[in-house]
Amino acid sequence: EKIATELKALKAQVNPHFLFNSLNNIYSLSLKQSSLTPEIILKLSSIMRYMLYETSGEFVLLKKELAIIYDYVELQRIRSDRQAKIELSIKGDVADYKIAPLLFIPFIENAFKHGVKASLDASFVNINIEVGEKNITFFAENNKGEIDKTESNDYKGIGLENVKKRLELIYKDKYSLEINDEDDRFSVK
Repeated sequence: EKIATELKALKAQVNPHFLFNSLNNIYSLSLKQSSLTPEIILKLSSIMRYMLYETSGEFVLLKKELAIIYDYVELQRIRSDRQAKIELSIKGDVADYKIAPLLFIPFIENAFKHGVKASLDASFVNINIEVGEKNITFFAENNKGEIDKTESNDYKGIGLENVKKRLELIYKDKYSLEINDEDDRFSVK
């Protein structure tokens, strides 16, 4: 019961964290008076609908989770004006597999938050998801840009710590997590 309560609290933190990051992106576009702002708001609405209404259970269909990841990456492509190198590869048969909801989104958010801001020539985010019969391999890698005022506050790291705790509570001894933080790139597997 204690673990279920803690998981519920951790999952509840994902939505505000995601919304906060997305609103910061929309705010930046609105300052530029970008014509893409309405389309991004619509995509964000769709993603938030999924988060609010379809992730209340302990597990969700993997194909739905992957569809939201695809939509999120498309949202980021629009935001980056398609100038950054953004790759998303999903391989394998998702069949009727289930997964704990919203485990990958914080890693993907961070990849875009920290990666798609360096010089346009070097800006990249690579995301690879491979689905096997008994496992899922998730890999995200991004370049590292300069940290701005918004990121240098006291709230950084909430998303990653949240995922670490959720992985430990849900998939204890059934997962591995490798995070590499180098000078010019960041990756998670």
